[in-house]
Amino acid sequence: MNIEAIAVELRPRTPWEAVDLGFAMARRWWRPVFGAWLMVAAPLYVVVWLLLGDWPLLAVAALWWLRPMMDRVPLFVLSRSLFGATPTLKEVARALPSILRPRLFDGLVVQRLDTMRSLHLPVSELEGGPARARSRRRAVIRRAIALPASWLTACALLLNWTLLVGFLSLVLTFTPEGPQWSAAALISDTFDGAAPAWWMVALVVCDFAAISVVEPFYVAAGFGLYINRRSGLEGWDVELAFRRMARRLAALGARAAPLLLVFALAAAPAWAQEAAAQVIPAEAPAEVAAEVLEGPEFGETVTERRWRLRDRGESEEGSGWLYELLERLVEWLMGQEASAEDADPGLSGGLGMLLQGLAWVGVGLGLCWLAVALLRWYDRTSPAAPSLPSRPALTRRSGALAGAALDPEGTDAVVAAARRLIAEGLQAEALALLYRSAVGRLVDRGLPLADGATEGECLRAVRYDTAAGLSQDAVAFFGRLTRSWQAAAYAHQAPDADVLSVLCEGWGAHFGEAG
Repeated sequence: MNIEAIAVELRPRTPWEAVDLGFAMARRWWRPVFGAWLMVAAPLYVVVWLLLGDWPLLAVAALWWLRPMMDRVPLFVLSRSLFGATPTLKEVARALPSILRPRLFDGLVVQRLDTMRSLHLPVSELEGGPARARSRRRAVIRRAIALPASWLTACALLLNWTLLVGFLSLVLTFTPEGPQWSAAALISDTFDGAAPAWWMVALVVCDFAAISVVEPFYVAAGFGLYINRRSGLEGWDVELAFRRMARRLAALGARAAPLLLVFALAAAPAWAQEAAAQVIPAEAPAEVAAEVLEGPEFGETVTERRWRLRDRGESEEGSGWLYELLERLVEWLMGQEASAEDADPGLSGGLGMLLQGLAWVGVGLGLCWLAVALLRWYDRTSPAAPSLPSRPALTRRSGALAGAALDPEGTDAVVAAARRLIAEGLQAEALALLYRSAVGRLVDRGLPLADGATEGECLRAVRYDTAAGLSQDAVAFFGRLTRSWQAAAYAHQAPDADVLSVLCEGWGAHFGEAG
């Protein structure tokens, strides 16, 4: 690493100035950074949604889980561009195996829930080393900047969701008005796996656009924090100043250097000349260094107590990732992320514990949500699990739907009766007749429904039960009819005459005698 080739001005910066430095780097090298990001993220999104498109929750969870792997690509570009070696897309493509493969378990499992992921990522990917060495190095790097790094992650997550909601709202703005296109209905259909194809495409595109806007800047901001911290720890700015001074002295030539030294000694105070005349014995450098470090110029010694795991022997080095994971869990549970260098350790530790608690609550809720979704999916798809086995089946003669009786016997004139009600201005009654008649036909065809089933239960049974033998068009039509009926019955928003006419025609095609 040649720090003389660095493309930014090295000077002491506050953590938030370092974050802004990362944003500036992302803006300066936006072409290679975003080009490399799109080269990796776009194919990954397409593959994941093609494989898991029928299970949107699993697709979203998989893409969220793989995000640290995608973050390595913009970091690779930024780390080389910083020292004047901006890689081309062809060079990034050739380097992808070496970028994505190493320490994959550490990035996707051990550090996946890390609130300072963007700050720790350069330590793992640029410095490397054994697991325990990386853990100790991360502890040094995050000291005094742990809180800004955590807030950076929280802000990036919030901005990502804000952009996603904004993009989806923009899509809904240009869709036709009507209860069948309401946001609540589309979101419900998305998680049930019955959303229209155009909506799923819009969801994937909007999610990819939101994460593509935020994630490269998030990685760059963490890299800016890392560079600022390393510059302060290793004195890069001081080293550069000395190197420039050495080059200026070398340019004066061999004759001017002794003359300058004579003038410097003559102008120096007496105590400096005496110190320069003293010769430090070569056999005792350690004693001299210890004496210098004991002076008041190097600050005071601080004793810090914290919980940690017991040291292991050298034979256990192979399981470093497990040791690191347990050590991080102990730190999180005890709230010991604040260090002695923080300006306000009490404030930093309190906020750190609050963020950790919120993060664990979110993880627990997310795991519960995923478990419930998987159980629901298994119940729907398992052939050995009948629908609602503990409740009596619904029949045409004795059953009721949501507290109301089904349509009367003899439904040959259902469409004609519905059109007559529409002509009289009774749109809600017409929808009620079409909906209950459709449910009655489905019951006749063998669809298992519980006595008193709600509209939502009927719709789920139609989507996930094959007993009625409905086509995809018929299932989609029944979903549209259900939403129109719910909007008219509960929200008092009956569709216009054109939509009712389409519903009448569709009912005759899918649920009439011929259907």
